[in-house]
Amino acid sequence: MGDEEAARLLELVETRDSSLICHLEVDVDAHVSWASHGPTTFDADRFASLRIDEGTGAPILQGFEKCPLTVDLTAGWDLETQAWSGIEIDAIQLTPRTLKHRSERMTASEEFE
Repeated sequence: MGDEEAARLLELVETRDSSLICHLEVDVDAHVSWASHGPTTFDADRFASLRIDEGTGAPILQGFEKCPLTVDLTAGWDLETQAWSGIEIDAIQLTPRTLKHRSERMTASEEFE
């Protein structure tokens, strides 16, 4: 991970013997497979040749891309072994920057409809 992808400690939940239970937030780049069964009219017209749902005749947009995500998790850090354990993912969402970019793109697409 680069500096901008470093984990952010949100809360030190508790200490147990030689471990620290931490609530963290981490930005990661993940490869995400996605599908949209209800694309906007703009996207449906623009990408209609990609795939059609045989049952409804509606376009299905799909793809596989690298996507920046923010992961909210709880994990234990063992002071003796210097290793993470007991990782529990609480939430995964698009980063604020990606959400803003997609919102701007949706606004731009609505202008063309």
